[in-house]
Amino acid sequence: MNTKNIGRNDPCPCGSGKKYKQCCQHQDTNNIAAKNRLLESIPELLKRADAAKEKGDFDTSEKIYLDILKIMPKHTTTLNRIALLKADQNLLEDSLNYLQKALKYEPCNEVHANLGIIYIRLKRNEDAIRHLNIALAMNPGDYISHNNLGFLYCELNNFKDGLPHLYKSTLLNPSYYLSFYNLGVFLLKQGKYNEAAQYYQKAIEITPKSYQPRQNHLFCLCFNKSITANEYLKAAKSLEQMLCKDVIPFDTTSIQAPAQKLRVGFVSGDLRNHVVSLFLENILVNLKKDNSLELFAYSTTDPQDDEVADRLKTYFKQWCSIAQMTAKQAAELIFQDKIHILIDLNGHTANSGLSTFVYKPAPLQITWLGYWASTGFSCMDYFLADPIGLPTNQHHYFSEKICYLPKTRLCFTPPSSEIAPEVNQLPALINGYITFGCFQNLSKVNDNMLAIWSKILHANPSSKMMFKNAQMKDALIKLELIERFESYGVDASQLILEGSSTRTEYFYSYYKVDFMLDTFPYPGGTTTCEALWMGVPTLTLSGNTVLERQGHSMMHNANLDNWICQNEEEYIEKAIQFTLQLDYLSDLRNKLREQVKQSPLMDSVKFAADFKTALIEMWGHKFN
Repeated sequence: MNTKNIGRNDPCPCGSGKKYKQCCQHQDTNNIAAKNRLLESIPELLKRADAAKEKGDFDTSEKIYLDILKIMPKHTTTLNRIALLKADQNLLEDSLNYLQKALKYEPCNEVHANLGIIYIRLKRNEDAIRHLNIALAMNPGDYISHNNLGFLYCELNNFKDGLPHLYKSTLLNPSYYLSFYNLGVFLLKQGKYNEAAQYYQKAIEITPKSYQPRQNHLFCLCFNKSITANEYLKAAKSLEQMLCKDVIPFDTTSIQAPAQKLRVGFVSGDLRNHVVSLFLENILVNLKKDNSLELFAYSTTDPQDDEVADRLKTYFKQWCSIAQMTAKQAAELIFQDKIHILIDLNGHTANSGLSTFVYKPAPLQITWLGYWASTGFSCMDYFLADPIGLPTNQHHYFSEKICYLPKTRLCFTPPSSEIAPEVNQLPALINGYITFGCFQNLSKVNDNMLAIWSKILHANPSSKMMFKNAQMKDALIKLELIERFESYGVDASQLILEGSSTRTEYFYSYYKVDFMLDTFPYPGGTTTCEALWMGVPTLTLSGNTVLERQGHSMMHNANLDNWICQNEEEYIEKAIQFTLQLDYLSDLRNKLREQVKQSPLMDSVKFAADFKTALIEMWGHKFN
């Protein structure tokens, strides 16, 4: 049959009655041939696209995927791959669109699993849970979906449903480090730091060159009183050795002498609605007013719809996100900006930018605020401390030189009157019994603290102890805490357990508490300052390290030295004594807000001036 001159919309000469283009017997042979050739070449094309993606050549990778989809728009493997490519570029809505197309054509395990991942990142948690459960129904052996679903449940403080999925993931694939890593994260959140350390260690064994498990393992060591400062420092230094392999530091000799102004860069993942911003914002307000400084921000996260981040941006001459950059790319940017002093605000905490510091992009590098121990990194020149928090006999536990601020290393930004109410009357005067409080993360509540608090509660049978934190939303976690107290003979009736709430409701919760009982060896920071603002003092136990002495420094700067204890026996005795001094507690509550407002702990104008002086002194010591 000669079809050379037949149009695609002409009747097919075969007599079928269909248009030529629709006749199944006489489709466009050229198009069929093209499809066949493409089908045969798809495996090779996908390899080329994946290789381009691995090299960071996203444009080439995307072009190959789109070439496949032009002729085969229903090729679900390609739709999945391009969706993941878009996700890697943080183009989550584009990624979602491709996955929804794939779901329409082939609703398989892989598509549902990937939809779960994207919905997690979009914070559409219900959708994520639904798709991950469907993926697991289709393939119960999908260890990645078990990990992702477990992670999401635990992020929502639903440990009861989350932890079994994480444990299942480790059993299905003992070589998948991420499930071991996530178990470390969420076990630590429950205060199970020994178990957490074991899972972090397992993740390190699986991926010995991976940075994050090692860093979190370091963080975990800070909770363990049995770990010596020397052991910690050795572990921190080994992390730097791993990071520094094949790293060539920048030559910053050309930017050693500042011109009119010192260019100061801040690297952090917490320039957003985060507790670190509560100790940073008022300082930035005052530093911005100083014409001898230029402030630069390098954010290791991409805060979206975050009013705190939007506010912080106004204090900087330049704000850059380095979240999607490699450590080397971020260092190159900082070097090109000719930053004189680069300040790390994270240390070994989440979203840290320390891997950028090893490239030495600035002549002077300092760590401050968000961490309470040495980074262990030789590229870090100074650790910013205060005389109370870091005694001189502890200097040898730091790889950095120590620079002292005169009073405190922390300056709290008080909440606005729209958020925090006025101080109320001492609750014990109305209740007829004392209510102790601990509003800190459950990860700080170890068995030793429970034993100490139990002795205090036994000495005051009518008293109660209130816990308020995000973990208390989980029924299993609440039950475990009750059972832990009951093992020390404390009845559940003495416990008040509240989950997280709005910011304003949180401050009103202090209306129920007479005074706070601090944790050890990891005391409170933000909660201690917030309690002080609400007229509620904190009984703290001092120690040797910066971390252990954080509460000591805060109470000293708030002129509350009688709330500082040097050992566990004194801590128990003072807690009991204060329960008998209601007049003193009432009087202190009424005047405490004004007292701390005038103290070094909240005097941001004086702190900013001291901070600038310290920067100039460190710069001078470095290069003069």
